[in-house]
Amino acid sequence: MATRIVGKRLRYSVRDVLDEQAMAELVRQALAGQTDLGPVGANRLQTILWDDFGDQVLVYLDSVIVKLIKRLFIVSVDFECEQTGRAPLIVTLALGSVQDGAGLVATTNEAPRGHPLLAARWGRIFQETVWAALLGTARTHANERGKVPLSVHVLDGHLRFGAAPPLALGESALRSFDLAFPEKRKGAPR
Repeated sequence: MATRIVGKRLRYSVRDVLDEQAMAELVRQALAGQTDLGPVGANRLQTILWDDFGDQVLVYLDSVIVKLIKRLFIVSVDFECEQTGRAPLIVTLALGSVQDGAGLVATTNEAPRGHPLLAARWGRIFQETVWAALLGTARTHANERGKVPLSVHVLDGHLRFGAAPPLALGESALRSFDLAFPEKRKGAPR
């Protein structure tokens, strides 16, 4: 007779630890606007067109490379426009160590490394897309477990996600919040 544990999931779409290849796929999806890309064929380039206020750039999804070194999350992607031709942009996010209390904080350069024109025009969008992919994955990881995201760390060439139970605020904290921010909390007592 098989025993089933009610309320516990045995399989998750986001594991506790992801390797460079898995993170590269998540970055590809983020660059493509969360579109399901399917498998990349050996003879088929996967490119998408980003358009921002009339400026356009090709993003080569098949060029995505992710490296996880020490505390660094490094992403390289080729971009192309008429003015620059094809060139890589590289975003480096420095994450905290496992001893850091702020587990969902990263620092990065002002602009990605790579062609200066591409970095000046598309760098911020690229950085924000990579960061959103990382935080979105952490959020999905935690939500699947009924928790909230707690940390993301690079360990031994892998990305490790941490989650914790949601913090339950006491009644006095909720009253203080309601006084400071009237009508901001759903279902706040009047």
